[in-house]
Amino acid sequence: MVSQSLKEARNEIKERETMLAKIVKDIHDKRRIRSELKTQIEDETRNLKKIQATLDQLAEKLDRPLQQKQQIPSKPPPPPVPPQPARKGFTLRFASDTALNTLVSRGKVNFFALAGKKAWQLKQADGGPVYVSVKTPSKIYEMETSTVPEDYAAVFRRQVAAFGRGTVTWGVTLPELTAISINRLIKDRKGGDLIIMPDGEVILN
Repeated sequence: MVSQSLKEARNEIKERETMLAKIVKDIHDKRRIRSELKTQIEDETRNLKKIQATLDQLAEKLDRPLQQKQQIPSKPPPPPVPPQPARKGFTLRFASDTALNTLVSRGKVNFFALAGKKAWQLKQADGGPVYVSVKTPSKIYEMETSTVPEDYAAVFRRQVAAFGRGTVTWGVTLPELTAISINRLIKDRKGGDLIIMPDGEVILN
C-alpha cells in the first residue's frame, strides 16, 4: 500500500509539473504576442502620421490657389491647356514598415542605400540596424523616398553623414519568386503601385 501511494504521489507530481510547464509556456507566448502587437501598433501609428502629414500638405497647397484667386483681380480666363498624358511607370513600396522589417530580418529582402558611386546594405545587429559598405548590386528595385522607414533613414544619416536623405537612392533586392510576380503583374501595363506584403506576395494597385 505504501508503494502504491508513493507511485500515485509521483504520478501526481509529474502531472502538476506538466501543467506548470504549460502555464509558463502560455505566459511566455502571451508576452511575445503582446510585444509583437505593440510593435505593429507603433508602426501603424507612424504610418498614419505620415499619411496625415501628406494630407495636411495637400490641403495647404489646395488652399493657396484659392487665397491668391481672392486677392488678385479677376482677369479673362486663359486659353484651355491641353490635357497631360497619364503618368507612366511603376512605384514599389511595402505594405507597411513592419512588412519590410519582417522580410529584411528573415533575409528575404536586402535593403540598400546608394549615394554617389557607393552602396551600403542594411544589416540587423544586436544593437539595432547598421549599414555595411558593399559592392553596388547588379539589379535593384528602387523605392520612393517617402516609403522608406524613418528609422532606416535616420540610422543612415547618423552613420553616413556626408549624404542627406534627398541625395540618396533607396532600393531592395528581392527573392526570385517575388521578382517573377512583379514581372508578371507589370506585363502589358503602363504603370501602377506595386505593394509587397509581409509574406512576400506582390499586389498591383
